[in-house]
Amino acid sequence: ALVGGATLVATWDDVPETPLIAARTIGSTRRADLGFFPPTQDTGRADFIDPATDSLRIVANALQWVSRRL
Repeated sequence: ALVGGATLVATWDDVPETPLIAARTIGSTRRADLGFFPPTQDTGRADFIDPATDSLRIVANALQWVSRRL
């Protein structure tokens, strides 16, 4: 569930009710919440994110969005 004032940006395609990306501005601070643990399988853990997906692009875009001056 999202907190008040949050915007649902994307959901997981296998479970549409599960948020993948949510965003909110608190005061003048941007916040992006990602619904996954960002380390990839390159770390040696098969249960981490597959690096062939867009997960790293999502992390990079979220970091860019929250770091912009308003």
